[in-house]
Amino acid sequence: QGQISGFDFRQFVRALHGWLLVPFTNGFAWGWYAVSLLGIPMLISLITGLVVYKRFWRGYVKPRLRLGQGARIFWGDFHRLAGIWSVPFIAIISVTAIWFLIEAVLFDNSISISTAPPPAMVQRQDVPTRTDGSSRSLLLSPDQAVAKAKGHFPDMQAESIFLPANAYSHYTVTGRSSYPLILERASVNPYTGNVDSSRTVSDYSGLELVTESMRPLHTGDFAGLWLKLVYFFFGLLLTMMVLSGMLIWTKRTAKETAGMLREHRQSRRQNTAVSHGGQPSPAAAGARFMKTEKGAS
Repeated sequence: QGQISGFDFRQFVRALHGWLLVPFTNGFAWGWYAVSLLGIPMLISLITGLVVYKRFWRGYVKPRLRLGQGARIFWGDFHRLAGIWSVPFIAIISVTAIWFLIEAVLFDNSISISTAPPPAMVQRQDVPTRTDGSSRSLLLSPDQAVAKAKGHFPDMQAESIFLPANAYSHYTVTGRSSYPLILERASVNPYTGNVDSSRTVSDYSGLELVTESMRPLHTGDFAGLWLKLVYFFFGLLLTMMVLSGMLIWTKRTAKETAGMLREHRQSRRQNTAVSHGGQPSPAAAGARFMKTEKGAS
């Protein structure tokens, strides 16, 4: 269906999100560590939010979003409601991000958990020879390779196929079966049609199953378009939580802090006027009188 470049808009967003566009020069880039480390405060914020917000489960049975009582109340309700409904999503994203950090540490310290066998290679005798003036022997078509893989694994739902890179490599067909988080693969000989090697869910160790499950869980790429739309919705909701949290802080903490600073500066000016002249200035005395009258009222 045509050719695409190796670095398009999708790859750009993925690289920006995953490792801040920092190049991988010797092992994992420091951008990968910077991003995955943020999974730790994200998980802590989830735990502390559930501890601070008493009886948070009421947000599931009786959600409250007051619309006509001002911006501060609305954004406060929205922030709490979005956080409650995003609890499973936040847990998935933070735990998988922390696992990406562990994966990078293991790789950069040459600690392997893989049980995969060496890649299969086409035997020399299976590769057809070519003499001058003769035509090359026909290979299996991609559709035939997929059919051979599905014949070997009837339960596998084929999703992608990788063409042979050279005369001694295979068609690689990948797909999912009963466990959707793991991609199973079959190496199909392009000359004989035999499945020379395969790797299914039963071939993975327990630790490998956890590791291979992290990326699909993190991206929502294991149950079709509808699940990706769910992930998109909750990702948008978390982004709105950042905005609502900033608005709440601005309307409450920042304004109160500014008011306290104004009162502190005014008190210092009054104390300075008293210390220099023995009596407060008329403006300071008037301000103090107005403040007293306001407190009395």
